[in-house]
Amino acid sequence: MPMTHSNAGGRPFWLLPLVVAFAIRAAGAWVSHAEPLVDVDSFFRWAKHLEGGINPYSTTDAPANYPPLWLYICWGCLKVAQEVGCSFDLVMKLFVSACDAATVIPVGLLALRRGEGETAGRAAALAYALNPVSILIAAFHAQNDPLVIGLAIWCMWLVTARPFVLAGELGFGLLGASLAIKPIGVLFLPLVLAQISGWQRRARLFAIAGLPLLLTAIPFLFSTPVAFVRAAATYRGPPDFGYIGIFNSWMNLGHGSSGDPIIEQLHWSMRLFYLPVFLFIWWRLRRFSLIDQAQAVVLSLFLFYGTLGAQYLMWLIPFAAARRDPRLPRISILTAIALVAFYQLNHPGILSGVSTVRWQTGIVLPQWSGIFLVSHFFLYVQWLLCLHEVESLRWR
Repeated sequence: MPMTHSNAGGRPFWLLPLVVAFAIRAAGAWVSHAEPLVDVDSFFRWAKHLEGGINPYSTTDAPANYPPLWLYICWGCLKVAQEVGCSFDLVMKLFVSACDAATVIPVGLLALRRGEGETAGRAAALAYALNPVSILIAAFHAQNDPLVIGLAIWCMWLVTARPFVLAGELGFGLLGASLAIKPIGVLFLPLVLAQISGWQRRARLFAIAGLPLLLTAIPFLFSTPVAFVRAAATYRGPPDFGYIGIFNSWMNLGHGSSGDPIIEQLHWSMRLFYLPVFLFIWWRLRRFSLIDQAQAVVLSLFLFYGTLGAQYLMWLIPFAAARRDPRLPRISILTAIALVAFYQLNHPGILSGVSTVRWQTGIVLPQWSGIFLVSHFFLYVQWLLCLHEVESLRWR
C-alpha cells in the first residue's frame, strides 16, 4: 500500500489532516512558549551539559535519566535556538509538535488497511490531528512521548503493510530510534517481532532495533558506565496518574494543590507483576491485529502498573484513532480535563508559559482538585471498558 495513496484530486488523503495538525500544535507552542519549565527545563540543562562538554549522566547538576539519542536531539534544538535567535522552549515545542503532526500519516494509513477506503483513513487522521490530548502533550507539555509513540506507529505500518522490500528493516530501525529516546518501545517490540516470519529474520531485525541505542550510548558506556546504568535505573513513572494517582489525589483532596504524594512510587516488584499481565494480554489477543494488540497492551499498563506520568496518557490515542475506537471521544475528553486540572494544580506554567501564572478560568484550586479526582476516576473506568471491548472485537 503506497504512502502516496491519493484522492481524485491527486492529493494524499492525509495531507489536510497533516496541515491541520501542525497548524494547531504550532499555535499552541507559540501561545505557551516562554522560559523552559518542568521537563523542558531538564531538556535545556542536558543540552547545556553537552554543549559545555559535561557528561550529562555523571554530573550532579540535573543529571540526565533519558537515553542518549534524546540528549543529542535536545542539543540540536539548543543549537537551532541559538542560530535562529529564539527560545529553546519554542524550538523544542515546535519540534515535538511537528513530529506529532506527522503521526497522522501512519494513523490514517493503518486505518486505511481496514479496507473501508480513504474516508476511514482521513477520519482517523483527523481524529488524531484534532485530539486535545496529543495537542496538550506535544504543544504545551513538550514531552518526547509523541515522537516516541509516533516512531512506533510508523514501524507498525511499515511491518504490516510492507510497502517496499526493506520496509521491515526501516520499521525496526525506527522502533530502535524510539527505544534510544525513551524505552516505551519495549512494550511493542515482542508484538512486532511476532509479525515476522522466521527466527533468523527476527534475530536480524531485533539486532537492527538495538543498534540506535547501542551506537548512541557507546561514548557513555566507555567513559562512565556506572553512572550511565545508574541513571537509566532511576527512570520510572511518577505517581500522578493510574490507581496510585487516584489514591494520592483522593488523600490530598481539599489541600488546595496536589499536595505531597502519599505513595511516591511502587515497589520494584510491581514491574515483575506487570510481566505476567503483559503475557496474558498478549496471549489472549495473539490472533488479533497488531494495532489491537498494541492498544490492549497500553491499556493493561494504564490499569495495572499504577504510577503513570501525565505524558504517558497520549500513548493510547494514536492506536485508538487508527482503530477508530468508538470510546476515543469520551477517553479524550476525560483525559484532557484531567490533564488541564493536573497542570493547573502542579505545573501551571505548562499551559500559560509562566511558572507562577495559571489559566484564568474562574475555578479555584480546591475545585481543580475535585475536577482532577473525578475525571481521573471516570477515565480509569473508561480504560477498563475499552480493554474489555478490544478483547471482545477483532479489528474489522
